[in-house]
Amino acid sequence: MGYFFTHPYHFNFPISLPRFSRLLSLPLEDPNHPHPGLVVAIMLLSSHLMGNGSLRMYESVLISKANHFVNGLRAADGALGKPFDIILAVALLARHSLVSGEVMRAPFLASSM
Repeated sequence: MGYFFTHPYHFNFPISLPRFSRLLSLPLEDPNHPHPGLVVAIMLLSSHLMGNGSLRMYESVLISKANHFVNGLRAADGALGKPFDIILAVALLARHSLVSGEVMRAPFLASSM
């Protein structure tokens, strides 16, 4: 998450970073805490953009977790009132697909919003 907060221009994140940082510090049970799918999508894109090869081996795990959470969000699986998190998570997943060379996956993700 450190890369995300020091390089926000890579993410085009529409939320105030100090506010988002405060939301992340809330307990997971708090309804205002960002959905885990959004947090995982941020971690996924961060790990790719950092260019640190040691983190790349975790990308497939993060992709799987992000997809699981996003599909749960779409199904309103305990995530009522989180449509903004859905949009942000899917947009970050689409961006990861573009920058990682999985170009065919990005339009699919973007159109699913």
